[in-house]
Amino acid sequence: MSSHNTLAVAAATILLVAVTMGVLRRDQSRNTPTSLGQAPKELPQPTKIALDLKAALPEAVTLSSEADAFNKITETYWARQNREVFPACYVQPRSIEQLQEAVKLLKQEYVGTKHAKRQGNDKGLFVVKGGGASPAVGLNNVNSGVVIDLARFRDITYTDDYSHVTVGCGLKWKDLYEDLEPKSLTVAGGRTVPVGVAGLTLQGGMSFYSPVRGFVCSTVTEYNIVLADGSAVVASETSYPDLWRALKGGSNNFGIVTSFTIPCFPSSDMWFTCNYTSGFQAPSLVKAFYDYAREASSGRPGAFDEHATIPITCFGYTRDLGVHATANYLGYTVPPKDKKWPAYWKNSPFGTLWNLWSTAKVRSLLSVVREQSEQSPPGTYTIFVVTTIKNDLDTLMAAYTAYREASAAGKRVKGMVLSLALQPILPQWYKNGQPNVLGLDDCNEPLVIAELTIKWDKTEHMELVQHIARQFIERVDKAAEDNQAAHPFRFANYCAEWQDPMKGYGEENLQFMHTVSRKYDPEGVFQRACIGGFKLGVDYD
Repeated sequence: MSSHNTLAVAAATILLVAVTMGVLRRDQSRNTPTSLGQAPKELPQPTKIALDLKAALPEAVTLSSEADAFNKITETYWARQNREVFPACYVQPRSIEQLQEAVKLLKQEYVGTKHAKRQGNDKGLFVVKGGGASPAVGLNNVNSGVVIDLARFRDITYTDDYSHVTVGCGLKWKDLYEDLEPKSLTVAGGRTVPVGVAGLTLQGGMSFYSPVRGFVCSTVTEYNIVLADGSAVVASETSYPDLWRALKGGSNNFGIVTSFTIPCFPSSDMWFTCNYTSGFQAPSLVKAFYDYAREASSGRPGAFDEHATIPITCFGYTRDLGVHATANYLGYTVPPKDKKWPAYWKNSPFGTLWNLWSTAKVRSLLSVVREQSEQSPPGTYTIFVVTTIKNDLDTLMAAYTAYREASAAGKRVKGMVLSLALQPILPQWYKNGQPNVLGLDDCNEPLVIAELTIKWDKTEHMELVQHIARQFIERVDKAAEDNQAAHPFRFANYCAEWQDPMKGYGEENLQFMHTVSRKYDPEGVFQRACIGGFKLGVDYD
């Protein structure tokens, strides 16, 4: 290999740190957001409901006319496209009582105007913002509407025996980890710095401890939630049990959760690595991924290890360098005494692959979370889309081919960085924890989450990038259908705004959520007035 090619491969490898970090999801940035760059020429005028909210909650409401404070909040969105959506006001409640008042006023506005019981209103009255990490347009921001920003709900409270912790919905997972680490405790939570507690947990969520504890949503023992009528209740297995279950994957369709109570457990350092290789090894990596998922789900002794984190296999391309490369993330939550590669991973199909560069070492979970985030700054145009397939080698190779075709289609997109991430979800763990509505209870085979992430520089390429992303999903889904490897599940944390993860939960779970929605929100405030999140399609008389 010539020195030019060596440098190109090395550059691509270094780039993969940035390319693939966005995949660990919601996994998105450094601690300090980049600035908006150029303020909008004209912010929307405050609407009647914005002024009503300001009058009722003056300290909690920031109007669009308060430009400096308004723009500062706008900069907390991770994706640039959501920083270019401007509501009429932000509501940042400082207490549950203030949130209750805001919800009552919004419901009153909804019922008393054209929003009331109006089918298919896609403009919406308000959205709810947790960490602001999702790049999906419309999930956490709304033009000329109201954004309820939960950033001030940041309390962390432990039970007397430190077996559980109640976490405010405005926290990011790294905030909680910083509080837990000195206590030698941890939780099953997000895998990168900017990921918010609320969005990850309400939409499902995966963690380093999923092989033991299942989806993050299935670990929640209590939710404090404000309902559509403004009442505040605690949903648990014994109190509002139907609501408790519906919240485990049902997004924000039933109210606004202000805190989550989840189990704590003792923690130690973990072994973790990212193994970088050059692009020519991609087919071998796909095959290793397939072999791993097949063996780990086989039921044979030693094939599955609950201490082995979910492997994340990534393929990355940077348009400006024109180089493809790959990366593979592996972890082990009980590090070997010699601090070397755990035998489980060393003897796995991944253990035989040649690596150009490896970051393998033992470190704290918080250190891993920070490392996974440091090369993926906020403030760029970003989208991601996702599908689910069965663990079929031909379909996995088709997904890789579709990724290569997407890379070629984006060669005119300045600054484009594109990545495909594959993650297995195994029957050995995806049913663990409390019952949820994700629709995997009857599934007994390994599935693969295939996610495409695209970052780029200029708004003029938005339409082309959206087309590339949709075409990728269409190609993978078509291959899956042809190979009898299709599956309806869509991991909501990675969905684009035009995808419908709730439908993929299955008819029984969807109807259950419809029933819960009608029971606790009979007028459809969180279906029609609140457009953020993924809606249920409830039919109101």
